[in-house]
Amino acid sequence: MMETMDLKKTKIAGKMELHFIQQETFDVGNVDGHIVSLRKAEGKNVSTGTNEFMNGARMINISFDDLVQGNGPHSGYSTLINNGDSVITRWEGEIITTLAEDNRPETSFKGKMWWIKATGKFEHMQGEGTYTGRFTSETSYEAEWEGEYFLNE
Repeated sequence: MMETMDLKKTKIAGKMELHFIQQETFDVGNVDGHIVSLRKAEGKNVSTGTNEFMNGARMINISFDDLVQGNGPHSGYSTLINNGDSVITRWEGEIITTLAEDNRPETSFKGKMWWIKATGKFEHMQGEGTYTGRFTSETSYEAEWEGEYFLNE
């Protein structure tokens, strides 16, 4: 079996805008402002790296958040679908909320991701990356990501 260092790694990057299409939020009740939520969002990926990857792909993101006063861990799964190819990513990170000068909350997030399954020309895809983003409204957010992958055939 080949070592992963011997495999050709491809650097990729992208950005996306997503909008929630389903969400359910629950008040935990142990401390003020503690909520958990399960949300589904959809949007489009735009490839921004030197190697084009899933440009224009439909993005479906399912997230689980465990927040106190808008801060805490989040995790989930994303699926990119484009021209018969698909890539599923597992991700986890942190949501951070701060107050702007006008006392409006500004919420951002960051974390790590791993490609866990793919079909079509990306079958056997493995690798990892990072992401950062911010909420642009109560129902929308934008994210940028980068990483590298290899095909372990």
